[in-house]
Amino acid sequence: MNRDTLVEPGDRMVAYVRWVNAHDPGTRAALRRGLGRPPEDIANFHAHAIVVRYLPEKHDRATERAFYTVAALVAAQPRGARDQEAEAQAEDEGAESEAAEGDREDAPSQSEAPTATSADDHSAQQSRLTLGQTLARAVENGHLKGDMVRGRLHLLARYRTDRLHRELPKLIAHLRASAVPVDWGLLLRDLALWETGRGYVSKQWVQQYHRTRDQLQRQRSKQDRTATADHSESETA
Repeated sequence: MNRDTLVEPGDRMVAYVRWVNAHDPGTRAALRRGLGRPPEDIANFHAHAIVVRYLPEKHDRATERAFYTVAALVAAQPRGARDQEAEAQAEDEGAESEAAEGDREDAPSQSEAPTATSADDHSAQQSRLTLGQTLARAVENGHLKGDMVRGRLHLLARYRTDRLHRELPKLIAHLRASAVPVDWGLLLRDLALWETGRGYVSKQWVQQYHRTRDQLQRQRSKQDRTATADHSESETA
């Protein structure tokens, strides 16, 4: 299975869960109860009706687990983070709200529901942020401590699938408590890859974390040098 194809249905599921967050607290609570639990756990009983709309008919256990985990993560966000996503969705000229509207009406098939974000091809996905890049931006913007993030990434890289799904919500909670956006569609794809590609995914997260931090630091240094030069010129003028 090409895991990149999971991003688009994942985006649509996230769009609908965002609508649930804003309009259906009972369903949101039901989704949240599944956090860190496998799909067959009774805590996910009410989540099945939502997740099955977006889960590809032909899927493996890792893919199924990824959809349930992301649905629970989106539902479990703190109030401020949910409000942030609701505002962003409202400003999206109706793209995501159309996905949610279509899904509210008699649970249409996956082919009938519109897409929530631009994730139609690989090039579009490349312009989005992986978890490693998101964590790097959070550190450089002062939302998270670099030592904490490096330690968490090191631990995550060692976890097997079940442990990852139990522990990842703690790191995501740190991000969302600081209102740091998370690309849920790409996270879902990476979680689906973890069972057979843990080394690859964890390597990508760590490499992209360090690469992005380096790029941001160099940009900041360049801006500081430019600002210093401009200040010096203004003083001598």
